[in-house]
Amino acid sequence: WVELKPNPAELSTKNLYIMSADDHCDHVTVVECLVDYLELHCHCRVAYSHRSKDIHNFDFPYSWFLNRVTNSDHIIFVNSLRAQKLLEALLELNLYKAGDKMLRPEDEQFLNCVKYIFTDGLSRDKVINIYFGNTHTQFKYLKSPFTFQIPNSLPEFLLKIHALTNKDKTLYN
Repeated sequence: WVELKPNPAELSTKNLYIMSADDHCDHVTVVECLVDYLELHCHCRVAYSHRSKDIHNFDFPYSWFLNRVTNSDHIIFVNSLRAQKLLEALLELNLYKAGDKMLRPEDEQFLNCVKYIFTDGLSRDKVINIYFGNTHTQFKYLKSPFTFQIPNSLPEFLLKIHALTNKDKTLYN
């Protein structure tokens, strides 16, 4: 006889909001790959403004953001050099210039999101910080007890998203 283990409970789908500043083309590509991975393999529904098909159903991009953030289980803050510089400029009331460019519309969306999270305690509690490879800069502004380096800490990141323990890890692939 073969003893059958009971099937683990089906993972519930988690709603995530990805908050990222567009550092450069490769950074955007890596964020988009993470979004794809989370949606395809990790029982996640991801709101990411650059790939939202329904953003035009709202009067303003900020309305879309409010809807997605309030309905999210977690807000994933992607730390990067540009994100930190935008935050510093916001807090010091300075203008941020990237080369010859002033703020782009996506930068303003990012900063509006940050302002909201700073003022809304419920949203602030949902923040999980991530960073890619060796791009870690200090998380001075959006502090969270949860910080993960992707891809190295991806398993731990997924455990956090789904509120699973290390023991639960063996039940799911």
